[in-house]
Amino acid sequence: MNEKDKRILYIDCFSGISGDMFLGALLDLGIDEKKFTEEISRILPPEGKIKIKKEKRNHFEGTKFDVEITKKDLKERHLKDIKKLLNDSKLDKNIAEKSKKMFEELAEVEAKIHGSSKEKVHFHEVGAIDSIADIVGAVIALELLQVNKIYFSPINVGTGSTKIEHGRVPLPVPATAELLKRCKAPVYSTGINSELVTPTGALIIKHFSDSFSMPKIKIQNIGIGFGSKELKESPNFLRVIIGILEKEYSENEVLIETNIDDMNPEFFPSVEKKLLLSGALDVFRTPIQMKKGRGGFILSTLCERKDIDKIADILFHETTTIGIRIHSIERRKLNRKSKTIKTKFGDAEVKLAYLNDKLVNISPEFDSCEKLAKKTGLPVKEIYEEVKETANRLLKEAK
Repeated sequence: MNEKDKRILYIDCFSGISGDMFLGALLDLGIDEKKFTEEISRILPPEGKIKIKKEKRNHFEGTKFDVEITKKDLKERHLKDIKKLLNDSKLDKNIAEKSKKMFEELAEVEAKIHGSSKEKVHFHEVGAIDSIADIVGAVIALELLQVNKIYFSPINVGTGSTKIEHGRVPLPVPATAELLKRCKAPVYSTGINSELVTPTGALIIKHFSDSFSMPKIKIQNIGIGFGSKELKESPNFLRVIIGILEKEYSENEVLIETNIDDMNPEFFPSVEKKLLLSGALDVFRTPIQMKKGRGGFILSTLCERKDIDKIADILFHETTTIGIRIHSIERRKLNRKSKTIKTKFGDAEVKLAYLNDKLVNISPEFDSCEKLAKKTGLPVKEIYEEVKETANRLLKEAK
């Protein structure tokens, strides 16, 4: 894995997140301001103007991003209006498509909240051109930044209530709450009586979050983006950190275990297949002796934290268990790639494993060997040994 593949962005939402804070922070981090401005200007009307300036607030220096419109903007837009705006712009196709997906989801959320359809809902504040620019700008900025993964801290949502088009509502507002629910973001409040997370900020979290914990990284740079509000209780800014992963590891995974001694063993293969198809990274059984001398098994499932509910649902419905154990784990793994090699029996797939960009292991893909065995009529073990021998020779040559 090269250094570019290890680039991680960590977003510290100690004071919430909004679209302008996010863009200010990434610009402060050092993305190419000229390229960013050129691209985002494609979505703005002629009277739209980008303002990017360094500011100092509460003894902290950061960047403030703004879109200024010199004449009154149409604030109510439907999904079709925003799609047309994106289609008519000269935005990069990939950026336009990603932006459309974000607005599609926002329309789904609004439709669910108001008991309407995506086509009928109209965006209020988020339909304004400055908010559209925040969402499209987030896609542009991340394209320019080119990071491998994006991690968020737990989200400080604030407390109290605020007035929207439909009246006064509690914080976080319904759209924000629904988006945070969809990405299973951990939220909290420190009692600051203000809306700290806007729907635009929540949409950014929903579409770009890979995890909600800070990884072990070597910090390369730090950026600070200011919001429009000034808070009495604490500085109002978003901090972003870019860094390089020190090691190949993951701590966003869990091990789910359950002891089973009263189920027909013939059922296990079916359950294990279903777990793997539902996102489990690995599934295995360990024979154990349980109380009263009964033989049983520990059924273990390794999965990402976001898949806990899905895996638990399968275990409770498909097995006889009445309880599961969930362990947070840290797992280190080698960076892996697949490669086709030529053998005297034909082409075969092998797995290449790297440690700090150095090839340390090559192993045959069993399915590939099995296909060659069927094709040649030879035993799988003969094919496997030939592929392994060829692969090991390549390993020695690489060293």
